[in-house]
Amino acid sequence: MDDEIQCAIGGCGAITGDFSFAAIFRSSVNGTTGSLISLNDNATTARVQFHKNASNQLSLDIAGSVSNSAFTVLTASGWHLVSVTKRAGTQTPRFMKYPYATGAYDSENGSAALGNPVAATSQVKFGHHTTADPDFLSGDLLVAGVWDRELLDPDEVNALAFSLHYWLGSAPRGLWLLDQDPVRLLTDMTGLGANEQARTGTAVATNHPVIFNRYGSIIRPSRQAAAAAAIGHRMALLGVGR
Repeated sequence: MDDEIQCAIGGCGAITGDFSFAAIFRSSVNGTTGSLISLNDNATTARVQFHKNASNQLSLDIAGSVSNSAFTVLTASGWHLVSVTKRAGTQTPRFMKYPYATGAYDSENGSAALGNPVAATSQVKFGHHTTADPDFLSGDLLVAGVWDRELLDPDEVNALAFSLHYWLGSAPRGLWLLDQDPVRLLTDMTGLGANEQARTGTAVATNHPVIFNRYGSIIRPSRQAAAAAAIGHRMALLGVGR
């Protein structure tokens, strides 16, 4: 990615209690810090940030207080679904990852309890969170979502790995599919208005990654069926590009 994409705050301005972030990405460089999703007041103030730290751990930062995963997300493992959820109050966040190369879902509590974030007033940002941070995300970001509730681990979080339909059907406050052309603006798929306002750099995807084949069809039908059964309802495939 090595870019910064800035969107309007849209429906993400009410993230002050329970919340979840999720993304599908692959890292291209180990040992570097890179922001996946941040909710900002402006270019210098991030209220809450989900990122990969220099130790290759997932990390949640709320007003400068940080909680990290013990597990790592490494370049050699390729594409990952990653997520963090946190309950309202001073609570320990929970981190999840699903590496597509192995299919080995993992989840664990973070290293520290964190308080509630202050509501962000202005921006959702991808790839880079504030002007004080010199580090951009090194890698590819395919999908990102924000929820104002705690997604269930493992049922709801794991299901996100298998189809874009689950993201759309889980009532996110913001949802972005970043597999786009260099000209078209990034659009919040929820319709709540967190659409692109500005971009630094133009290195966006020019092909469809193997995670979702043409925006919806998944690549592991047997695992998709298992995930649907775990949640207790049938999944409706988008049916595009099969």
